[in-house]
Amino acid sequence: MFIVNGRGPELLKDLTNLKAKLVGLDPAITKEFANKLPIDLTIPPSTTGSENSWEYNYFHMTPTIAAVTILSKFENDVKNAENQIVTFCHNQVGAVKIVYNDFQAIAAANSTYLMPGQELVVTAGVGAFNKDAKPTVIIDGANIALNEKGIAEKKFQVAGGGNKKVHVVISYLKPDGTTDKLEKDIEYTVGTPGGVAASADKMNVFYIGVDNPVTVGSPTGWDKTSVNISGGGATISGSNGKFVVKATTIGNATLNVTADGKTTPFAFRVKRIPDPVFKVGPSSGGGIQAAVFKAQQFCRADLENFDFEARYQVVGATIYFTGANFPVPQSVTITSNNLGGIAQMSKCGPGTSVIFDQVQVVGPDGSRRTIQAPGFLLK
Repeated sequence: MFIVNGRGPELLKDLTNLKAKLVGLDPAITKEFANKLPIDLTIPPSTTGSENSWEYNYFHMTPTIAAVTILSKFENDVKNAENQIVTFCHNQVGAVKIVYNDFQAIAAANSTYLMPGQELVVTAGVGAFNKDAKPTVIIDGANIALNEKGIAEKKFQVAGGGNKKVHVVISYLKPDGTTDKLEKDIEYTVGTPGGVAASADKMNVFYIGVDNPVTVGSPTGWDKTSVNISGGGATISGSNGKFVVKATTIGNATLNVTADGKTTPFAFRVKRIPDPVFKVGPSSGGGIQAAVFKAQQFCRADLENFDFEARYQVVGATIYFTGANFPVPQSVTITSNNLGGIAQMSKCGPGTSVIFDQVQVVGPDGSRRTIQAPGFLLK
């Protein structure tokens, strides 16, 4: 049948195509099984000693039972080939894709500037990477190329004094081929010449319109130390380490401390004092007892959560009265914080709404500003 009816070439073609498809499933499978897949399609030796076709040498004058045995052999070869490829694929699950082939000793300290009694922490180990899959390193927002040792280096000209930090982001390939990311702040300390130091006693900000106390330290003695300030319309007064800065312009100011001929700059921000909170009695808006509200003779503007002694004065507002006892809405304009002379105040009862609009205040810096206007609902 395989010779007379032409089924032999058909079987050979099917086996050849199957073998090609199995080997071509993946480059890794091709590499592994190209020369050893257990489906042998070579022409067997001829029993007559002459060169004939594949099907002729297998099936010419072959008894039926022998032909069935040959077909069973090919069937087993196919199953064996499929089993070997499935086993190979299964073994690749979880296999290491990235092989670390280079190493570098790594050691770092938590600080390069310490004082007696402070703790020094040293971290050391071995870093490993793949030369063909080096990490991506970003230092303070800049992408840094790796050197021949697989390490990124960035040099800084440090300035100022005190504790500083550099933000580092490292993206790298894990052994399973996935990508991960590490973010870390590298902290360091910048010393100052001769131990000079300066700090605002309240915070690292100078506020306009108030006295900003500053402490300056110098190891050389005040006969060899001078202090001056520039920027922010600022002036400085004081002596022997205790100074007061007054600023007039939003921006930046630089405090310059010269000790034994060496000048060290310290940068500060100059800001306006925050807006105050408008209040009537105990309330900054919302629900309030009518009796409590009508008893108030003044309104005010308070600075909350502010470290300086500073006051605001209400110098103007428009007040709207609606609701109970005011069938027709009424308004009145004030030019101070005095509420005692307003006739509408005595008419306020439960259900009255009182809204303060365009509230004008003047602070320590002498400037006039408009702050958020609250509304009150009398109960």
